[in-house]
Amino acid sequence: MELTHTDDKLGYALQALRKSKNITQETLRITVGVGQAHLSQIESRRKIPSLRIFKKIITALKPTCKEALQLRDYYFLLKYKDITKLNDWLDAQYESDIIKDATKSLKKSKS
Repeated sequence: MELTHTDDKLGYALQALRKSKNITQETLRITVGVGQAHLSQIESRRKIPSLRIFKKIITALKPTCKEALQLRDYYFLLKYKDITKLNDWLDAQYESDIIKDATKSLKKSKS
């Protein structure tokens, strides 16, 4: 899918996260199973990844829960029809983190 606007933050965010983890584009593309041109087009905001590819990228980059939610929001702005599927997937990926955070909050409030 070609982008029609220039305010896409998803490509920038994915590239920044990849670089912050010291992962090369080559390593990521092999892990995700896409061609170099395809990954480059995603990072340079010329293509929106499919939900399947987006989930593979997220899995490979291992963002924090906060980073994953931010990436989800960027993805949503570009491809909102898949947000329910993405939310379900993210909930499953970060369920234990959410439960841990909630448990910590409850313990603090009881103290």
